[in-house]
Parts: sequence; structure tokens; C-alpha cells
Amino acid sequence: MNFFGKTANAVCFWGGAALGAIFRADYLAKARRGARVSEKALKKILRVSRDTEFGKRFAFSAIKSVGDYQRAVPLTTYDDYQDYISRMVNGGEQNLITGRRISYYATTSGSVGQTKLIPQAFSCYGSIFKVICLMVRDAAAAMQRRGACGVPARGLLTTEIHIGRVDDGGENRHTSGGGVSSYAINGVKVFLPLFTPFPKEAFEGGIENLRYVKARCALMDPNVRWLCGPYMSMLTDIISYILENHEMLIRDIESGRIDPSIRMSAEVRGRLERKLRPDPMRAAELRAIFDGGSEKGVVSKIWKKLSLVQAVGAGDFMPFTKKMLHWCDTDVSLSYASYTASEAWMGYSFHFSDPRYLLLLDGNFYEFLPVDENGETDTAHPLLMQQLEVGKYYEIVLTTPAGLYRYRLRDVLKVTGFEGETPYFEFAYRANRTTDLCGSHITDAFVNAAVEAVEKELGLRIDDYSLYADTEHLPPRVVMFMEPERPVDAEERRRMREVFEAALVRVARGYRISRQANNLGVSEVYPVEKGSYMRYRQLRIAKGAAENQMKSIRVIKPGEELAYFLAAVTEVGKQRGDEE
Repeated sequence: MNFFGKTANAVCFWGGAALGAIFRADYLAKARRGARVSEKALKKILRVSRDTEFGKRFAFSAIKSVGDYQRAVPLTTYDDYQDYISRMVNGGEQNLITGRRISYYATTSGSVGQTKLIPQAFSCYGSIFKVICLMVRDAAAAMQRRGACGVPARGLLTTEIHIGRVDDGGENRHTSGGGVSSYAINGVKVFLPLFTPFPKEAFEGGIENLRYVKARCALMDPNVRWLCGPYMSMLTDIISYILENHEMLIRDIESGRIDPSIRMSAEVRGRLERKLRPDPMRAAELRAIFDGGSEKGVVSKIWKKLSLVQAVGAGDFMPFTKKMLHWCDTDVSLSYASYTASEAWMGYSFHFSDPRYLLLLDGNFYEFLPVDENGETDTAHPLLMQQLEVGKYYEIVLTTPAGLYRYRLRDVLKVTGFEGETPYFEFAYRANRTTDLCGSHITDAFVNAAVEAVEKELGLRIDDYSLYADTEHLPPRVVMFMEPERPVDAEERRRMREVFEAALVRVARGYRISRQANNLGVSEVYPVEKGSYMRYRQLRIAKGAAENQMKSIRVIKPGEELAYFLAAVTEVGKQRGDEE
């Protein structure tokens, strides 16, 4: 980076950090009077949209209080908006569900059901800007912890751009694509080479294997100070790619060439090779690091100035966070970043190494449905934020400026504390991603607890895992696919199965009752080969899935997905299956 680039980077980065500090103070101040702020947001949403087709249908103009709103408008799901959104996208109709201008349609990940188009209002992007500034502020704070202040701060960014067009063949053209993070990055992609080690080609498309380009460029820069991505799995995947392909990457850094196995057009290859000049000194430094053999602390060895790892890393992503912590020294700070969905940005983790999110009061209105210990949701008695109890579970319900009203996101949260009237929470599980073998009602939270018991009992990190409801077995049973950090022998596999079964019986009441009645058989555990989950994610991306929305595969579907993981089972796993 030349002098101009370094100066521009430092000015923009530390300026963004200053704005982030201001926004942080504002969010915390709003949180202390959360009930009033939230009710004010609701009244503004209803006022702006009272003359829409949806607003007239439910008489928004007659609503004077939260109670009026709850009585007038029923709880909704995406199906309640599908016809409206189809008319908006295909017919160009306006004022159907919101009086605000729609700028973009975000696509959901499709992890449960079909992919959906979620409208995004222009006014919502102020919230995105604020959250980006909060993230920059955290990176700056982490650097200051290590004695660096006012210096340039480039980093490894894994966010991809998946932007397309929805076109009905006429005049109606609407921007569409992956999640809102894709759209936000697309808007500033011209500036990204200033803040990352990547050339502009990495953000323009046309390269089949962007992991190679990003890994290669990041490895070449010893001054990388932060790693950032939408999900921790995206960061661990690129580090795993580096570990598996370090010999090729180092060889290419040394020679300044791009390995022939990396597919791209000759024109793009030529442009990149002119920019990626030979660096034998960096290659020698990296070769010495990898010749050490141990993965412990390897990320901090590669980038000695690294200060922060920032990504959604709690809940489903905790296995990836554990892996990243293994690769980093204790000098590196960890931020769980934001809690977001295609529908809204809803929470932010304001403290390092803290998986709790503070509910963001920035234009949305929230309600909460109590969830009991069996995972049953009480839809008849919605609560407001000031009515929640610490330690209890709730399904979050959204009302947004973009036209979603009392919308069941189906995320279940655990309240862990309060900032004034506003809750801190942890993501617990997806309410509509529950396995109901013989009424056992097994949630992600129960599975996560059982996997953690396996890790603790065997002293073995499980890098990823999924559940499959085996209804072909008599009686039906839970089958767990687990990717351990290292190969396991037959005895360890037996212990994994025993510990998982005992823990699931202990934590999941419905499962315990079904097992006692012999309605379910003993669960089974299949260890899969190291890297199986990363390869499956890349396979899905190659088939067109948006990398920004590549979430954990916690429940395996029958068919191709099941066939893939059965083929990935290790020899130890197959031996047990043969015995049965």
C-alpha cells in the first residue's frame, strides 16, 4: 500500500471508529428507556403505512396503542406477504405493505423451507451504516489493546457479493440477491481494496475460486489486523483452506504465479499476476511457520499484528468459534458482531468474548412469545421487552419499516440480562427446525448440549455436527454425524455414542419419555472425515448457494444430503454399521 492508500485507510478507519463510539453511546442510552423507544417506533411504522393496502385492511389509522395493534393485527408468517411481494416484484405495485420506498429484495438462506424475497426499505440502511461503524469501533478498540492507534488497518473480509436483478421483462427491475450484507458490501466495493489486501478483481466476479485469491493475498500481507465475516464458519473455512493448501500458496507467493489448477480466464489471470509479484522473503517466513507442524496458534503466527476476529460465532456457529480460538493467541480479541437476518438487524454484541446481544432499538418494534421447557410456544400471550424474565426463552416477533407486521421470525432467544428496559439475549435455536421423532421434540439447544457433553467427556473438539431422523430404523432413532478434530478409534466412537445418548436423555424431556416407552431406539453416532463439512459447503456454493448465507447444517435431509454424509463416514464408523 502506498503513502496515499495508508493515509486514506487510517483516516477512514479511525473516523469510522469515532462514529461507532458515538452510535454505541446512543444505543446504550436508548436501551435504558427501551419501552418508550420501541412504542414510538411502532407508531411511526403504522403512521407511514396507514394508507397502504395492508394498512387499510387492518385499520392502522385507528390504532392508538400497542394493545390496539396486537388486537387488530394477527401474528404473521411469510405466506401472509407472498402475494403482496409477488405483485411488488413482478407488477411494480407500490403502497401494498409499506409506504416507504423499497430499494432491494434480500433472499433468505433457505435453511428451512424455500428461499424467500424480503423487502428492504431505503430508510433501513442507516441502521446498517451504524452497525458497520460499531464493528469498526470494535476493531479499533482491539488494536488499541495491543498498542496500535492511528495506524492503517487492513484485514481479511470474507463477505461475498451476490447481487442480481429481478426482471419481469418490462420496465420493472428490482435489485435482488443474497443477504443485506451482500448489498451493503456491493455499495462500497470500490473502496474495499483500500481496507483489504485484495485487488479489485476479488470483488468483480469472474474468478471461480475466490478462496484462493483471498487466501493468497491475505497470506502475502503480514500486517493484517482483523478477520471479519458474516459467520465464523466462513472464516474457519478460509483458514482451513490455507492449512490444506499452504504448500501451493507459498510456492505461488514465492514465484509470483498462479497455480494452473486455479480456474479463471486468461485475461483475469494476467491482470492478477501483474499485481501479485514474487515475494520470496514472505514465502520463506510462511514456510517456517507451517514447517512447525502444529495448528495451535497458527493464525497468530501468520499475522503477528492480528487484533480482532469478528463474526457471528454463537449458537450454531460455536464449534467454528472454538476452532478459531484454537488457532489464535489470547492477545486476539473476539467479537460476536451482530445478530441479523434478512428481515432486520436486531442485535449487537457490545462486549468482547461475550455471545450476548443487546436488542437494537433502531426503527423496529419487537414482541416476544414465551417458550416453555418442552419447546412449546405460547402465541396467545405476547410480551413486550420490559416484561421478559432472565433465563427464560422467547420466540421473537418483528414489526419492521419495510412492511412486516407481527412477523414470526421463528428464532428462539434466551434472555440473559438487561440494559435498562432492553434485554440482552443469546440465540438459542430455530423454532421450526425441531426434530419430532415420535413426539420427542428435539431442538438445536438440546443437541448442542449433548455435543458439548461429548467434547467435555472425551476431551475432543467436535468441529461440526448434524442430526438425521432415521425413520427407516426400527424403532426410529436419532443419528448424529460428527466431525472430530482428529480421527477417533472404535473405543472412542463407542464412548461418543454413550455420552451423547446419556446427555440427550438428560436434557431433552420429550426424548427421555420416548426412550423410556421404547418408541425410539438408542441414538447412533457416525464420525465423518476431517473437512467433510467444509467441502459440502463449497459444493453448495458451487451449485449457486450464496456464501454469505451458508449456515450450519444442523438437520440432514434425506436424499443427496444424506448420501453425501454417509459417504463421508470414516472407516471406524463404517465398521460399526457393518456389525449392525
